[in-house]
Amino acid sequence: MKSAAGTEVILTIGIIIAVAISLVQLKGVFYGQQQISQEEVVVSFARDLEEIVGKAIGTTGDASFVYYPSIKKYSVDISNNTISIFDKTSGKNASFSKSAPEIVENYFEDSSKIFIISKEGKIIITPRCHENGEQCKNDLICCSGYCNVTSKKCNIPPVCPAQWMKCLGAPQSNVPGGNSWIDINGTTCCPFNDNDDISGPVCSSKHCCPTSKPKWCDKPQTGSPRCVDNTEFINEKCEEICPSTISQCFNKWHWNHYDGTFYMNPPACNPTCYVCDFFETCQSPVVQPIAKEIIECCNNKCAGNCHSLCNKALSDSGLSSTDTPETRKKCYGLYAIYGQGAAARWMQGYMIHWEAPASIMLSGQTWMCTGYSVVTTTLLRSVGYGKDEVYSICGPGHAYNIVKFPGDTKFTIVDTVGNCPGNYKPGGTPPACVGGYPYCSYGGCSPCMMNDEGGTSCPPHSEVYGC
Repeated sequence: MKSAAGTEVILTIGIIIAVAISLVQLKGVFYGQQQISQEEVVVSFARDLEEIVGKAIGTTGDASFVYYPSIKKYSVDISNNTISIFDKTSGKNASFSKSAPEIVENYFEDSSKIFIISKEGKIIITPRCHENGEQCKNDLICCSGYCNVTSKKCNIPPVCPAQWMKCLGAPQSNVPGGNSWIDINGTTCCPFNDNDDISGPVCSSKHCCPTSKPKWCDKPQTGSPRCVDNTEFINEKCEEICPSTISQCFNKWHWNHYDGTFYMNPPACNPTCYVCDFFETCQSPVVQPIAKEIIECCNNKCAGNCHSLCNKALSDSGLSSTDTPETRKKCYGLYAIYGQGAAARWMQGYMIHWEAPASIMLSGQTWMCTGYSVVTTTLLRSVGYGKDEVYSICGPGHAYNIVKFPGDTKFTIVDTVGNCPGNYKPGGTPPACVGGYPYCSYGGCSPCMMNDEGGTSCPPHSEVYGC
């Protein structure tokens, strides 16, 4: 019995020793795996960053990427096109290099996000742009786009740099961080000062906005006027009316070349000078207020001083039941067409008269078919219809319009001459404007159709409803 008990004691001690040895071994394995894991974290960080830098290098033109590192405590040192990463927690390092293009020298720590930017043929890796007064080694690091070579600090540049968008008419301020400022050449510049939006400012409705909120909302449903993103722009029922980019003719209106005849293909002038004289897209002060009325009447469901067929435009566009950018745009087009038609909002009646710029015809109110056609094209272009979505077109002895509405795959022929009450028929040609007129026999002018961007050939019948 004693012998058996002694054996059990020996076995028990042996098991305890074996378990202890196993625990030590497991601890070693766990520690080794932990070390490998720590090394893998910083290596993974470097690998991810290298991959994004590769994408930035391979992108044509300027580009911006954002990376959210898994490491919270770290430093990044960029020198001689080598990016070195140090994990403060594990004490591990990782690095990678690129032979080209130039990677701007920088150093930063512990940022929750990293911007990788390809700009002007260089790569910038930074957690944010540097404010005025901060140390810099390169213009691209600075929010202002200007690194003073003497002080090696970011500062306001003497001349508006390329990345500070010029914004004519923006509220002016001579202090950094203001809405805009004036350089020594008198240019209004938008400040490149949004640390969360490295890709730079945009000019929207004569206001400087960051690309994260690129649209100016002058009359939001809630709050004060401000820059908003695309979702808020829709939800707040904002509408950017007549931005300067809407047409090549913006701010080039007026009647400089009129000789008493409307030429679809003027013989003595580059067509551009004529299209800007006649199709005065967003001309101020006549056309812009009408564009504003059209947009606000549709967006406000006909509240306010709207024409008599506003509710029909809401219904026929679908905006009365479904509020989307597409139904709004269609409402804008129909409101303008009905306003030129039976509502007789801006032009009334018919009279043989030489054509003139749209602003003059809208002020004179009575014109012939080409006048109605030019004004209708001008109004639709002024409320956001694209240069390939609305034209003035002519057939035998008559002029009218051709429009591609949102969601449609074909053009629709529209005729507003003399306030025609049946000027629009979905999927077909106008039923009651000029009795029996062969609308599909278009092509009597050269070029066949025009708007403020010039002339072009007519579409085949297969691309026009009812033809």
